[in-house]
Amino acid sequence: LEFSQSNMADSLAAAAVNVMGEGAESTPVVLIRDWPNLTFSDKDFQKDFLIDPADDIYAPLLEKFKS
Repeated sequence: LEFSQSNMADSLAAAAVNVMGEGAESTPVVLIRDWPNLTFSDKDFQKDFLIDPADDIYAPLLEKFKS
């Protein structure tokens, strides 16, 4: 399995959930500072995440749900 990008937003969210806890031990807010290589941009990156159906390993599993 190969990848060219990592989803830093999901990684940060998972780390925050780990720190905040769940249920009665919840901390309502986590502030993340000085995360290396984190930059923000106004550019729309949505098209960068599209996968051609021929390259998508899950596409065959979803064929029966196509309309």
